[in-house]
Amino acid sequence: MSCMGARTAEEAVYELLGHPARSPALVSARAGATPQPFQHRSWTADLDTVDFLKQRDVLGVRLFVVAFEAEHERRGFTQMAILIRADRVGQDWIARRITGASGSGELSSTAPRVNLGGSWGRHGFCGGGRVEPAGADVSRVSVHFANGVELEDDTNGGWVLFFTNRPVERPNARVELLDPSGRQISSFDWPWSPDLPEELRRRIRA
Repeated sequence: MSCMGARTAEEAVYELLGHPARSPALVSARAGATPQPFQHRSWTADLDTVDFLKQRDVLGVRLFVVAFEAEHERRGFTQMAILIRADRVGQDWIARRITGASGSGELSSTAPRVNLGGSWGRHGFCGGGRVEPAGADVSRVSVHFANGVELEDDTNGGWVLFFTNRPVERPNARVELLDPSGRQISSFDWPWSPDLPEELRRRIRA
């Protein structure tokens, strides 16, 4: 779910994060409560701690990795990092969290990996994740989808971000972690199970 319009993509990110934790009991007691950008969100971000770890501008879409401190209803103060997409609508920017299937396959716990997450469908693929080098010099990460779509990003900041507007109806991708010379260090299939339940597939496409 998106937030209200903002004049810059960065302002849209702050607007998205600026809503307090949602209290189901309080919201249900108010008729016509304003929709929240995160359903049942159990944390409130401290906007003074927001740090843009990485950002990309791809085909007019702005992608961000944002870290911040948050007060969680159960865990107390905690450090968080999320992926955010911002789209331009007229003169404004609308931001939303990047969600969807995530994981890094069945790699051993010591293998370099990307905790890749994202959503796909007829409008393309949008995702990213944290790179866990496990002592390896991982310079770039490439994603090769079964339908021929190929994406690549550097690992600056310890994260990768991807976007394409080419349709990716069935992800079934191969993820490769590369060293500075382009040599493959590690690879895995994504998602971890190509045969996702249709119910999950429909929810991610929505």
